[in-house]
Amino acid sequence: MEDVDQQDFMERGGRRGGSKQASEPFGPVLTLAEVAHYLRVHPSTIYRLVSRKEIPAFKVGNDWRFDVRELEEWRLSSGAQSPSKK
Repeated sequence: MEDVDQQDFMERGGRRGGSKQASEPFGPVLTLAEVAHYLRVHPSTIYRLVSRKEIPAFKVGNDWRFDVRELEEWRLSSGAQSPSKK
């Protein structure tokens, strides 16, 4: 996967190649795969964090979703570093 600039990623609502939709009043929501890509970890790591309730997430049907703002608050409060730019 290509490296994604954090600012660009957030401006596009966390979607590669997509545009932020005006109909997102609560902020963009990411899929598990998008969160794994954003945090540069394997999807199984995200599943593990979700199962331990260590990362903010909610379910839509059988799929996990992540609010970008809550994810950023979690990342900053956990002491995690910003994804590095290359």
